Amino acid sequence: MSYGWAGDAERRFASSSGGVLTALGCHLLETKKADSILHVGPDPDKPMRSRRVMSRTAEEVKRNAGSR
Repeated sequence: MSYGWAGDAERRFASSSGGVLTALGCHLLETKKADSILHVGPDPDKPMRSRRVMSRTAEEVKRNAGSR
């Protein structure tokens, strides 16, 4: 079994599962290795539900991080 988590404590606690995928998505966008990240975020009409989100900036990825 392997373990992983984001090195940034704020990101780690704001994200689900230790923030690994949030940190990876942000890194890929910040280093221009990806143009966008397809992930899930909260549904504005049903906050306990998720919806597909296409983020083009690290801030958008962070805004949609976390468990529901």
